[in-house]
Amino acid sequence: MNIMSRVSHYRLVIKGVIYSALLLAALNLTGCGKTIQPPASQEKPVIKEEPQQGFKRVKYDTGFIEYRTGNYPLIISIPHGGSLVTDNLPVRTKENCPDPSFTTVYDTYTPELGELVDSIVFARTGKYAHIIYCKLKRTYVDMNRQTEYAIPQGSTATKSVYDKYHDFIIEAKSSVTKSFGTGLILDFHSHGHAKQEVEIGYQLSSSVLNLNDNELNKESVAASSGIYNLYKSVSSKTTFSQLIRGDNSFGTIFYNNGVASIPSKQSPSPAETPYFSGGYITKIHGSGTSGTIDAIQLEFHSDCRREPSVRKVTAEQLVKTVDEFFKINYIFK
Repeated sequence: MNIMSRVSHYRLVIKGVIYSALLLAALNLTGCGKTIQPPASQEKPVIKEEPQQGFKRVKYDTGFIEYRTGNYPLIISIPHGGSLVTDNLPVRTKENCPDPSFTTVYDTYTPELGELVDSIVFARTGKYAHIIYCKLKRTYVDMNRQTEYAIPQGSTATKSVYDKYHDFIIEAKSSVTKSFGTGLILDFHSHGHAKQEVEIGYQLSSSVLNLNDNELNKESVAASSGIYNLYKSVSSKTTFSQLIRGDNSFGTIFYNNGVASIPSKQSPSPAETPYFSGGYITKIHGSGTSGTIDAIQLEFHSDCRREPSVRKVTAEQLVKTVDEFFKINYIFK
């Protein structure tokens, strides 16, 4: 055999060896008809959106106001947590906005708390709360005041922003009413009072809450609250004072879940300590005015919202409280 023939021979032998090795490897990897899987590091993640019973959440963002739609009977309003500044709107002053209680104080950590509540509601229920959030600093607009105190006089641009916030609340209320028949607005704020309690505002002043139960149980008092519709639905089995500070009240449930609250069974009335009873949002959007959607203002103290880890616990306790409050007091269609 000459040199060229030998080279050709060896090439054929080497090709045969390589082919046999490859075939054997393939048989080992695919034994029993199984498909070869690439290493995990090479697999592409599969992203799948699961439909929530036909519901698709929509986020409306005007630049100044954000509204996230929901399919759960809870509406979260965050009017004073915005930090956005702009040159396109005039600044509120005591001169152009004659509010007798004028302030531009920023409600710290309320947007962060709202984000946590939003995600925890979904984790617990598989549904979304409605969220309405003002991104603007309170120096431009105060969503929790009536129009003449909320915006600089004559500013049509600011009024449009103000109206949009309240329109979104009305839209959320309409959605909740249509789906559930009734529901609840929680209006998030923060207070700097020395007493470390969440102040639960029902549109009832300190002087009213300081009354005895017999006085608090008057129909006229209940009718002036932001939860009048709820009271009417449970009045056959409980008194109004019990709904405000009894075992099944929001404050008592919140307190039992680890967050000191007033009014509650443990802390029934403010006495002489400072207390926020609820502002314009809970007044006009709560059921004391009309409709079946109740409204409560929550003023969070600094200890429960300042530190991120504690804030997360507060959000978890709040969502648990809402769930229990709903199960005890509400009948949804």
